[in-house]
Amino acid sequence: MECTVSFVDGLVPPGSPQVPAQYACTTDEGDAIFFDGDASTMLGAGFVTGETRIALAPQAMSTDGKLSVQQAMKAPGSF
Repeated sequence: MECTVSFVDGLVPPGSPQVPAQYACTTDEGDAIFFDGDASTMLGAGFVTGETRIALAPQAMSTDGKLSVQQAMKAPGSF
């Protein structure tokens, strides 16, 4: 699976708990898949939000439908 990675920084109303920054990978079909884990560890310094494309092996998908950073880093052929 190939997708474009974006940094997602959610805005919350005043007084609401902060939402942690996240990374999402958007497929060519427009589906956004969020990462489980800190994606910045695998993206590195060359990451450009909305431009960096990665290819992930099917093994990188976790059982809850997220992209597992840990599995992606282990899977051959990923990113």
